[in-house]
Amino acid sequence: MNNYNILKDSTNHNKYNLLEKEISLKSYISLVLVSSFSASLIFLGFLVLIIILSQSSAALNLNSCSKSLQLTIQSGCNREQALCERTYNNVAYATMHNAFATTQDGFPIAQHRGCMRSGLTSGIRAFMLDIHLTESGDLKLCHALCSLGSSSLTKTLSMFEEFLRLNPREIVTIIWEFGVDGREKKTAEDKASMKRLLQIEMKSTGLLPYLHSQTRHQPWPTLNELIGNNSRLVSLTDTWTSSDEPWDMYLWDYAFETKFNSKTQEELDKSCVDNRGSSNNSLLILNHFTVVGAIGIDTQKIDTLAQYTGINTLLGINREPYMFNRISDCAECLGRFPNFITVDFWESSDVILVVEKINSGTFLSNQSKCIY
Repeated sequence: MNNYNILKDSTNHNKYNLLEKEISLKSYISLVLVSSFSASLIFLGFLVLIIILSQSSAALNLNSCSKSLQLTIQSGCNREQALCERTYNNVAYATMHNAFATTQDGFPIAQHRGCMRSGLTSGIRAFMLDIHLTESGDLKLCHALCSLGSSSLTKTLSMFEEFLRLNPREIVTIIWEFGVDGREKKTAEDKASMKRLLQIEMKSTGLLPYLHSQTRHQPWPTLNELIGNNSRLVSLTDTWTSSDEPWDMYLWDYAFETKFNSKTQEELDKSCVDNRGSSNNSLLILNHFTVVGAIGIDTQKIDTLAQYTGINTLLGINREPYMFNRISDCAECLGRFPNFITVDFWESSDVILVVEKINSGTFLSNQSKCIY
């Protein structure tokens, strides 16, 4: 850089100096590009190391996947007596983001370590599931590309049927995101095929009797009423067709969400703004994760290492008291009760405890809690 500046200030304007200036500039640019590339490789290598350490440390502390889905017999609703007389949209639900992508469900790079079965027995009550239409014409649970990892839709739905059958006072929600493997956009034919196949799967796994049907402007029933009607499975999909069944409710007619693409904790603090769906809708999806979770980094497991490296992106966000404070501040900023608290790596988070605290409180509108 110094050589380039000397040439720039030179009063000798002959062709030799002009050529030397050009060569020096090219050399500088080349050096910058090489340095940037090297830095990128170093950072990429560091991320790979973090993923390995995150997965390895988690494996040492992870309980085996729950074999039995039978809970202790209780008289409450979703394990809490106080929730029984509250309407569905006035209850908070611990939610697994991309719930199928777990280490114990066979994904090499996962957004959770603990499986969905263990999530159910621990208190997770809502599951975000990406469902893709494959080239062979069937449905699989996967994210982006099924070749990077997939899970059986039939086995997953059978798991939910088993849980609902064994635990008659529990309510479960599935939030579906539809996609086509290897393609970014869905055609009308794709959508129709996916809806038809999902209906077949719901029927074959015995879930149809449990599905709740709701019109857009109809008040939500209480949890007790859902239990009394045995309509304890709420299904919300991000894709609409004219042939949808009454239980197949279009997500953005009923819910709105906060931003989901925060890269750092600082960005997460400022992400409490409307993203998809109308804020007049009756349900709030409050996203509480950063994009590093999508590449398999458990931010809680590597929190100490992140502090020493100075990379704030990797700091844990699932711990108390930060987790509850951030979610409650966001709820007051929006003036809404938060329904679906969506997290990555639920098993190393405080999401179950936080949801219990949320369900015991109230959230009034307070714009001073908004951080932009």
